[in-house]
Amino acid sequence: MPTEVEETLSNGLGVASDDGSVLVTHLFLAVGIVFFRWDLREVVLVYLIDVAVTFVLFGTVALFAARPVDDGEAEKWREEPTPLEVAPFLPPLYKRNVGLVASELFRGGFFFCFFAAMALSLFEWTLSSLLSTSVGVAILAVCGSQLMRVWRQFLADGSYRDRSPGDAIEVALRPIGRLVVIALYVIAPITAALGFTLILLLDVESTAALPYGDTIVLLTYVVPVGAASVWLRNDRFEIGLQYGN
Repeated sequence: MPTEVEETLSNGLGVASDDGSVLVTHLFLAVGIVFFRWDLREVVLVYLIDVAVTFVLFGTVALFAARPVDDGEAEKWREEPTPLEVAPFLPPLYKRNVGLVASELFRGGFFFCFFAAMALSLFEWTLSSLLSTSVGVAILAVCGSQLMRVWRQFLADGSYRDRSPGDAIEVALRPIGRLVVIALYVIAPITAALGFTLILLLDVESTAALPYGDTIVLLTYVVPVGAASVWLRNDRFEIGLQYGN
């Protein structure tokens, strides 16, 4: 997604540019639900890919961060780092970062795979749903947005020299932590409220009995989840890292 789009949206809504990428992602979700009749499978797929791409990109860029981690007690964090040139078009990799990155990404990857497996097991997946044009465009937008975010925060103008691997790992792990918070404090209450409304107030057993019922229900989830994702970004959600590696 072009940086100009994120900046225009962010300036118009008065939010940070990183929050703008979340808003654009949820805008794609809303458009897919309303105009392309996405069901819950497509929404879950886009969410999981957004988390996975953020996790992989920021976890990888942590290898190139030159500064030591804050409060790192191991001797290697007090020594001058030795850069390793891996490719002419990439920044130097720092060997001392590998242990911390590997351990933290293993921990985060375990939790992500657990939640992803639970979510994916709820649906029957077909190639037609995975390869639709609208879903493909949304996935490309999510990947492009996160690539621009990595570039802006850690690579542009050699900014990796002033960042520690802990900075990048925290960004990589935050979406996984947000999954837990949003599931408990956003999705669960909405589900309970919808169940109460449909069964007790409207006396219907399925959203199919209502005009545009499925679309309304999905938007009822997507809009609050998007708002919660923006609120939980950056310093509003902390990740504990083990710096002794």
